[in-house]
Amino acid sequence: LVTNRNGSISIPGTVPGTAHTALMKADILTAGDPYYRFNELTYSWIAEDDWTFSKVFTVDDESHILAGEQVVMLEFDSIDTVASVFLNGVQLKISNADWQDPEAPVSNMHTFLRFIVNEGTLGDRAQLLKPGKGANLLEVKIRSPFGYTEARSELYPYEVPMTHFYNVWDDNYTSTYGGKRSSNFNYIRKTASDFGWDWGPAYVPQGIMGRVSLVTVAVGLCRPTITVMQHHLATGAVSLDVATAVFAPAASAPQDGGGKVHVTVTKSGSGADGGGITPVASATVPVGPLALGENPVVVSLEVQKEDVELWWPNGYGSQPLYTVEVCYEDPFGTKQTHRKKLGLRTAVLRTDPITKPNMWGKTGESFFFEINGLPIYAKGANWIPADAFSDRVETERIDWLLQSAVDANMNMVRVWGGGFYQPDVFYELADAKGLMIWQEIMFACALYPTDEPFLASVRAEVKHQVTRLQHHASIVIWGGNNENEYALMWYDVSKQNRELYKQDYVKLYIDTVHAAVKEVDPMVGVGRGWVDSSPSNGVVSEEPYVKRWQMPNLWEYGDVHHYDYFHDCEDYKVYPQPRFVSEHGFQSWPAFAILKNLTEADDWSRDSAFFEYRQRHQNGNMEIIGMMLRHYRIPEANASTARDVDPLIMGARTKRRSAEGDKLRVTDRSTQQALFDAYLYLSQVQQARCYETSIGLWRRLKSEESVQTMGILYWQLNDIWPGPSWSTMEYDGRWRVAHYSVQRMYAPILISSFTDPEDMVRTHLTSDRPKPTLGRLEVHLHAWAATDPRPLATWRHAVELPALGSVEVAARSASEYLNSRGAHTDRASAARRRLLAGAADHHLSANKIDNSPKSMFLRMVLKEEGVLEDVESFHFFTPLGSATLPDTAVRIEAVERVPGSDASAAVTVRAPMTAVYVLLETTAASGLVGKFSENAFVLMPGHPKRVVFTARRPIPSLEALRRGLQVRSLRDTYA
Repeated sequence: LVTNRNGSISIPGTVPGTAHTALMKADILTAGDPYYRFNELTYSWIAEDDWTFSKVFTVDDESHILAGEQVVMLEFDSIDTVASVFLNGVQLKISNADWQDPEAPVSNMHTFLRFIVNEGTLGDRAQLLKPGKGANLLEVKIRSPFGYTEARSELYPYEVPMTHFYNVWDDNYTSTYGGKRSSNFNYIRKTASDFGWDWGPAYVPQGIMGRVSLVTVAVGLCRPTITVMQHHLATGAVSLDVATAVFAPAASAPQDGGGKVHVTVTKSGSGADGGGITPVASATVPVGPLALGENPVVVSLEVQKEDVELWWPNGYGSQPLYTVEVCYEDPFGTKQTHRKKLGLRTAVLRTDPITKPNMWGKTGESFFFEINGLPIYAKGANWIPADAFSDRVETERIDWLLQSAVDANMNMVRVWGGGFYQPDVFYELADAKGLMIWQEIMFACALYPTDEPFLASVRAEVKHQVTRLQHHASIVIWGGNNENEYALMWYDVSKQNRELYKQDYVKLYIDTVHAAVKEVDPMVGVGRGWVDSSPSNGVVSEEPYVKRWQMPNLWEYGDVHHYDYFHDCEDYKVYPQPRFVSEHGFQSWPAFAILKNLTEADDWSRDSAFFEYRQRHQNGNMEIIGMMLRHYRIPEANASTARDVDPLIMGARTKRRSAEGDKLRVTDRSTQQALFDAYLYLSQVQQARCYETSIGLWRRLKSEESVQTMGILYWQLNDIWPGPSWSTMEYDGRWRVAHYSVQRMYAPILISSFTDPEDMVRTHLTSDRPKPTLGRLEVHLHAWAATDPRPLATWRHAVELPALGSVEVAARSASEYLNSRGAHTDRASAARRRLLAGAADHHLSANKIDNSPKSMFLRMVLKEEGVLEDVESFHFFTPLGSATLPDTAVRIEAVERVPGSDASAAVTVRAPMTAVYVLLETTAASGLVGKFSENAFVLMPGHPKRVVFTARRPIPSLEALRRGLQVRSLRDTYA
């Protein structure tokens, strides 16, 4: 049962589960879905109440548990968060070895918890469990976190500042919907974003996450202490040191011994037919007499060269996984076995000197990951919690999100420090998919206390989580926090007393977190990277550990976070030239299909109260429209309300001509919906263009000797709820426009172009392949108004692209492209010559040719030797809002089944003239959620495009899909 403080609510609950989800299932939340309109405010009372999770259970009368001969423990994967645990009315003590005060309440959701049930010595145990049906009552009493954090804040000897967020009800930041109270989220070891963030809500859930187990503790393997150290030998063999621990509830007699530990390493699919499981290494070590508690054991064994298959990131090779089986056999022959999946690989964070000065005259160090000796360009995004209620996130959703990263050509995901450590399946899927993981310890955007109880809790958390995750091949770096070194410069109090807070930083992240990571992960420094913060300038020395205490975010060291809402995001010159970009982004709004069922018609305007309330990034709506005004034609806000939109240097401001309040007097709901829908779509196109510009630049810079940018992890991959954010994926798993752009920009071979200050159009080819690329690049000139797909002129360039390289292939002035008259037969196409002669078959007479930048565009195609599929890119001479885009009708020509799949269908679209950012979507009414193999593309006349739609669930029928499909292009947003 789940019961509130005064007992007025008592409803069924589940584990894992929260009070919120229990209330949803019990239909107590009568105002509807928590994500509906303003329900975050309506349901804020849930977070301010206390909740007890209780369970009546039976222990078999014949069970050895009741005999008192063995220690009995109650184990929780996670309790969220401030709680006391009672069994039959008696409060249980925490028995974790690293816990400072066993009688203190639980205050850390990030660590595994173990409680003693029958404390005492053998034969004299205080037995709390009772025989008989339903005789035992387990209660987990969870307090609202606000009282805890407020008390901790008031008792702490000095201020420990945190970042405040806009329109969040539990934050005392001044805003329309905020300011009810202060969260003090930095005083509690709970998911920081539960209290709200600049992309998410504040539901502050309370509950029990993961498993709850009642176990007897005999001699056996500890949970979950298995770590593996890899030594990759010059011979090609791999030596493994497998460390575990045998737990003993009492010391064994010297003559009894301690049994033995046997380790076997097997490889799947290693038989002659590609199937079967083959042992490739094994070893056994005896265990000496056991001491009370944990007894460490290390077993060394070697996988021979012929049995070694290396694990590679996505795009660089396969991801073979071995099974490491650890079996403890006690002196009486009883066996206990644990298994882990292991990928064999080396991983080094390279920070080598860069001696060539950059554009500011600075030298510095590289920052990139080298896997199995090969430099890897990291392409990926940041991961945030996938739902405000984590118990609703099932394996299928995690798999869909991570596969969407793979399908967009990503090879890395950064698990951000303001969320929570992901469940085992997340890392197992990352291992299998070849996604490198940058795993942060859970600290973000604040300074934190450093009193000993807090540090002890953190130490236990880090040792537990790193031990749990250490064996995963996907984890290539641990990060100590998100932006907390940077945060030393954010707050008045820390700027005025920098030395005090700097000492706290060292005490927490270096003396405690880093020390705990190194204690349990022997791979750190030799097979896995470490940074104490992101962004950071790295260290001067590893041993002793000496930080480079300069302002974080320097171009010449470490990683950077880059956000710029004031300059033109489609101008490559405004971006930094760093070694590695671990955060960067621009906001967009969700698609209308996401918002429709969570809003009312009165909300469908950028003037509405909902539109303001849902935005958690202060000035976010202004920044979005301000950037859009630079490049596009903005739809009217309201169907029945005239508006003036004034572009400002820092965004945009809107003025009403009638004081009508928040409720819209709209007579034509369908027109209002169309206007709102168009605005949402346009915000996504703008976000995509920002990402295309920045990613193109940073990938080109990999081969610039003075820069050597070697990674991009944009902010952010996924959403926590349906709202405006930097995400390229919708809350329900659809891809936003930007995700399709990222898919193209992260492709192994990239064509990118830009116009420099001298009006030269420079075209680059960039490769992440470990082999050279040969072929030719064709640059085609097209007119927007043409109905003939043939180019007006063509330029061809031989391509010799080195492995892992980036080179400029073509450089020509924009005016030369635009004014080409077919003078060079090897460059100007026959179509152009016919066009200039007035040939009727081109459907565009010579006297209608406009050579201005707004009338033309370039299509660039790489034709690679021995490869059938071309790589394509486009160059626009003007902002798309200034281009003379034709009013062309894009239509869905065919919808067909894909053989062998009940969740996929092929969709063909066609247009009589060129259409840009052609977007296929499924409507809210269809209930179909999925992704397209390609989308948000340029559709040329005479070239229909066939793409595959893959749904998250089986498609009921082709007819249902046909009815649920819609298509649009950028031109459709014009009035």
